[in-house]
Formats: sequence, structure tokens, C-alpha cells
Amino acid sequence: MNEIDWLTLLTASVPMNERFLSELRQQACEHARQLTGIDLTSGEYAFMPPDGDFAPEFYQTIDADGNQHTVGCLCGDLVGPDANAYPAVLAWRSKERRELGVAPDADPSTTGALEFFWAQFPISEFRTEQRTSASWGGVALQTSFALDISISRWPDITFGIQGKRPLSGAEVAAIEAALDGAIEDWNAMHEGKIHYRSRPEMSAESDKLVLYIDFGTASQDALVALVRALDSSAMGRSASFIARCTIGAGQRPPHR
Repeated sequence: MNEIDWLTLLTASVPMNERFLSELRQQACEHARQLTGIDLTSGEYAFMPPDGDFAPEFYQTIDADGNQHTVGCLCGDLVGPDANAYPAVLAWRSKERRELGVAPDADPSTTGALEFFWAQFPISEFRTEQRTSASWGGVALQTSFALDISISRWPDITFGIQGKRPLSGAEVAAIEAALDGAIEDWNAMHEGKIHYRSRPEMSAESDKLVLYIDFGTASQDALVALVRALDSSAMGRSASFIARCTIGAGQRPPHR
């Protein structure tokens, strides 16, 4: 007897090869956990067709670098513990063959590696409001993301910011604006000044950025102000797009 889970109705109506189903299950669950903190495998969720059966659809999209992708989508409703149904769109694409529209039952040897993600998800409805706690200089810090602070020297500090998924240009801009605003406010109100913030260095996957801050003659309380500003930038959107911030001693990068 097959186990009933959140994908049962989908797998009953859409033929899929084993690799497609395995990767869909793993990646979709991980993305949902990143977006909202929920566990789709808990037995409290079900992906249901909005009308009749599920029907895969394919669309052409263009990424930030101008590359064209063919994206497969399954539209449905995600039912949660409250028994309400919320619109959701499960999407996928080939990482290696951007132009290929991958049918769920396609021969795995022809598709290359696949990426699955939620193109639409009920974030505000399902999000588990979690705040993590850390402390610095005797000050308690509560943030919407995991916070690691390990500083062996001052004032040369790096911020490593890990996104819950690849960071968009708007999200990177929101991070920079929040930090710059906090630096400007600090310098306007305190004698000890923050001297410099570097441009962010992005990872190849665009899901992590690292930037350097020279806190100059500012006291270590300035770090608290910047962390709180960073948290505000994340909470100001529909959900926090930051998974973790790691703060440590750094070295000023060379000017470019």
C-alpha cells in the first residue's frame, strides 16, 4: 500500500519518472522550509488540483543575465493545518538545458540536472514566525534569521549574509540601503564614526553575499545598530529572505 503524503493527489494524476519525483519531493520541501519554516512531510499538508486534474504547463522566462529558460509549472492549492486552500505553483527547469521543457515522465538521461522551486507559495499564511536570539556586548539581539557573531578583533568586520534562495537585485539593494541608512544615522548621532562599507561580493549561486565594514572609531554598540537595521530590511518584506548572518573579523578588500 502506497504511503499517503502531501504529493499523493499529484502523483495519482501526473505520470512521473522516479528521479523527477524524488528530486521534486526533496527540493520542494526544502524550499518550503526556507520560505516559511514549515515541514510539508508532517502529514498536515496536501497539494490539490484547483479544478479537475493537475496539468503541466510550460512558459518561457528570461533571467537577470538575459538567458532564456523553459519553466514547467503545476498550479494547485496547498491545504494546511487550518484546512484552508491557498493558491500555489510548483515549478521546475533543467539546469543544463535551459531551452528544454521537461515533462515529468521524460527520460532522465535527456534532461540534465533539474531545479524545483515554488513559483507561488502562501508565505504569509504558512510562515512560522520564528525569532532567533543572540547577544553581543551584553545586548540581547532577536532576529528573523540565524545570527552568528564571533569577533576576535575590532574594528575590521565582515558580514556574511546567506539568503534562503538566490538573492534578487531588489533584495541586495534592500540590504545595502538598510546598512547604509544605519551607518548614516550612527555617524550623525555619535562622535565615534563608522568609516567604510565595501560593495558586496556575491557567490556564484547568488545566494550569499559578503561585505566588509570598517567600524573606525565607533563603539561596538554600532554593530548592534547595524544588525537591527539588517533585520528590519528582511522583516519589511513579505517574509525574511535572509537565512543566516555570520559576523566575524575581516580584512579591508583592495579597491577595485
